[in-house]
Amino acid sequence: MDLPEIRLYVAQYLDSAQLAKAATVCKAWNTSFTPELYRKVKWSTGRLTLQSEKMQTAFQGKADFVRDMSLTYKRKPKGAASLDTFTHLENIDIFFDTYDEACWESLRRFLRQNQRIVTVKMTFGQEGDTPTQILRTLGAYCPKLKSIQVWSGSLDQKDIELFFSATCNRLERFSMGGTYLDTGFFPRKREATDWQLPKQLPKLEHLYLESSLPTLQQIALVGRCPRLKEFHWYLSEELLTDKRNAFPVSQFSKILATKCPLVEGLSLERCLLSDQDCASIVESCQTGISKVSFYQTKFGPLSLKPLLERHSNSLTLLNLVDCLAVTSAMTQQILVSCPNLETFHSTILNAQDVLGVGEGDGEDLEQIQPQNWACTSIRVLTIFITGFMSKPFHWRSLVFQQLARLESLEELDITPQDGIIQLIPRKSISNLRVNDYLDLRLESGLDKLSSLKRLRKLTLHNLNQMMQEKDVLWMVEAWPMLKAVYGDLHHSFHVMTALERILNNHNIETREKMTWFDDVFEPLRMVE
Repeated sequence: MDLPEIRLYVAQYLDSAQLAKAATVCKAWNTSFTPELYRKVKWSTGRLTLQSEKMQTAFQGKADFVRDMSLTYKRKPKGAASLDTFTHLENIDIFFDTYDEACWESLRRFLRQNQRIVTVKMTFGQEGDTPTQILRTLGAYCPKLKSIQVWSGSLDQKDIELFFSATCNRLERFSMGGTYLDTGFFPRKREATDWQLPKQLPKLEHLYLESSLPTLQQIALVGRCPRLKEFHWYLSEELLTDKRNAFPVSQFSKILATKCPLVEGLSLERCLLSDQDCASIVESCQTGISKVSFYQTKFGPLSLKPLLERHSNSLTLLNLVDCLAVTSAMTQQILVSCPNLETFHSTILNAQDVLGVGEGDGEDLEQIQPQNWACTSIRVLTIFITGFMSKPFHWRSLVFQQLARLESLEELDITPQDGIIQLIPRKSISNLRVNDYLDLRLESGLDKLSSLKRLRKLTLHNLNQMMQEKDVLWMVEAWPMLKAVYGDLHHSFHVMTALERILNNHNIETREKMTWFDDVFEPLRMVE
């Protein structure tokens, strides 16, 4: 059955080559598949190569089909005039490599003619002049705008105020990071009353802030979002170590408790908030939190207590990477207490805690009483598993059995984090890295993990593993969805190279690519 509705649905899942072929079948198919073929385009206003010039020429007659554009503003723009043909854009990702008034005027004209814009991301390659009136142009001429991200560069205070004033009743996502204010004063000393912001942003659900705005103004902004669901806040070390300008924890906690009853995702990262401060903030959240990140903070036992008491059944994501106050016992407590956990990044897990044995016990199997992990639906797990040195060999097999219960696991990372390694005396580092880690070999119990049929990625950096060809071949056969293995498979470079070659021959990556996440609400730390 060949229906237009079916063709339009199928078109979403085809790549460019498949769409191009489908569009040549007949007139009806051309009508269905051509719009999707030209839906996304990468554009540059700089010097055109022969390939990019041909591509841009091909798009000239199809501009009305384009909905998503990745736009790069280069110095001495030559392709700016061609942008006038695009008038139906909905999503724009702009990278600036030039800063002058001609650039801003060209961009303002471009935005004014695309009044269907829903999402905008702007990234500045280096510090430059303030993007004159860009935010206010978006607010005034793009009535459907719901989401905006601004990275780096400088911003004008008046632009921010006018933007919020124009979009307050429709904006759903706002992200601002790495920016600074072009105001001529030290912003954190400025009182919140000096800013003119709307009384409420009734539809704003996702908010990402850094220390660009005055602290009190950021807190006031949070309090004006009654439907706020996910909040990510980067608090600079400089701010939190300035005794003259201490972070107002009680004020922030009160706003969360009284003004933001729907918060279910909370991320406070790379800051020096104390364990008690983190605990106060967790206690202030009314509803069951599902996503929490205290990456590189002093989160510890005081914070864990209210988190588990109030939110253990609702937690689906928890990021405690580089939280050096988080102990192995705390990690184990989380694993046995959070049944709905799907993503968990922690610091360290000792085999002794996994097996439920005391110091000096565990020689006999009768002494071992492991408590089963509750999070059997977990998909992403990051933990350095250790504590096998001078312990019975069967401990490894028993820990593998515990991991084997996580049948939904897709990503496993057992890399020791830098913060943990730095706490170990220098003389012990080599011994730890050779002996005290989870040994991924069949003779140690690796075959117990045959139940992990959904595993796609395994990461094991900074571990001098001793895997052999039979171990790697077993992984290839036992884990049919495996796409990547990153790290040190063997302490010998030559052996590791040979093992990586085996994986590569089975289309499994062994060299990690450096990437930049496009959306701050993507899975790495805050939201899946």
